[in-house]
Amino acid sequence: FLFSLLAVFILFTTLTYTLGDVDLSYFGGMDEFDDSEEIRFNYDTSLEGYLSWLTDLIKGETKTIELQVPIKIFSIGELIKPVGLIFFKTIGFTFLCLSVGIILSLLIKIKTIFSSGYLSRFSKLVDNILSLLSGIHVIILAIILLGIYDNAGQSIPMVLIAFIVIVGSNIYYDISSFQGVTLQRLKESDYILAAKAWGDSTLKHMRRTVGLMLLNQLNSSWSHVLTNVIIVEIIFQRGGLGFEFYKQIFSEENLFPDISVILAISVLAVLSIQFVSALREITHSLIRQL
Repeated sequence: FLFSLLAVFILFTTLTYTLGDVDLSYFGGMDEFDDSEEIRFNYDTSLEGYLSWLTDLIKGETKTIELQVPIKIFSIGELIKPVGLIFFKTIGFTFLCLSVGIILSLLIKIKTIFSSGYLSRFSKLVDNILSLLSGIHVIILAIILLGIYDNAGQSIPMVLIAFIVIVGSNIYYDISSFQGVTLQRLKESDYILAAKAWGDSTLKHMRRTVGLMLLNQLNSSWSHVLTNVIIVEIIFQRGGLGFEFYKQIFSEENLFPDISVILAISVLAVLSIQFVSALREITHSLIRQL
């Protein structure tokens, strides 16, 4: 957690140092800034400035410059940027995509390893196709999908967006490969073979190992899937942290990027990774007691 805050501090220092002085002549001169040629940010690049910004962010009093509206992370209103609600939208979609990807891969691998005949061969074929598609970066998949639906004049279904998030950038391949190795070792383990010989349910003996495997994958793949979600939000212009980040940097609606929003997005993304890691440790202990 402290390391994450340090990483955000480095980002804070870099942004405030780089954009500390904004020359309004670059923007053609705006009347609302009076005759001032430069706008200085309220926080300096020191550790004290960072802690001050972080404190104000928690209180909802962050103002990068005097002309901007304070940011409240978990508030909503016309004059308050609802960064918190945007955050929950992105995190919710990330969790949905990752959960579906892990469960889908698990079902395919179980059928491939523990079944036989036609079902096993079909599952292996599906797994190979998805693994092959997984080698394509999510940006390429998103651009192809965007081109197809733009030419057809149709909106892109969320199911397809979720699919490229799960598959793109080797995410499915990494998940599937790890599950395949774990399940194959589990199938050949002594206590599973003994359970089969006794006529006992192998699922009952597998649940602890499978549960721990799924938790480990949820933790290890979270940041990768979150990155893919942010990328597709930018490409498809869907509401979320990615699109908000894009608007702050490239949108013509803003005279210049709102550093506080950019840093708030960074803080929330980093904290989500830390929260998933902490949740894994807590659940890990509970599963081991089963």
